[in-house]
Amino acid sequence: VRPEALASLAECWFHEGSWQWALPVARRAVALARASASPALEAAAGNLYEIARYRGTDEEAAAMADLLADLREQAGDQSEARRYRRQAALVPQGEPPLRVVA
Repeated sequence: VRPEALASLAECWFHEGSWQWALPVARRAVALARASASPALEAAAGNLYEIARYRGTDEEAAAMADLLADLREQAGDQSEARRYRRQAALVPQGEPPLRVVA
């Protein structure tokens, strides 16, 4: 199975409300994308970041935000890399009922 397919499946399940199915699939998508140096790594990591944030698995979400920052830096997108670094620092504090970031 290709990481692109798994990343898409995880995103569909997450948005459908089935996070318990989405989470292991998203983790597998990231692992496969890393192992194969797939361009799908960014999409897979982004999905896992959102699922982990939603579930409150803050360490995993922060790790994915750091990975996304690294990928954006490699692509030359410093602005987005900074945004993900900031998210990586905020996520371990937990998700408040409402967060406004300027």
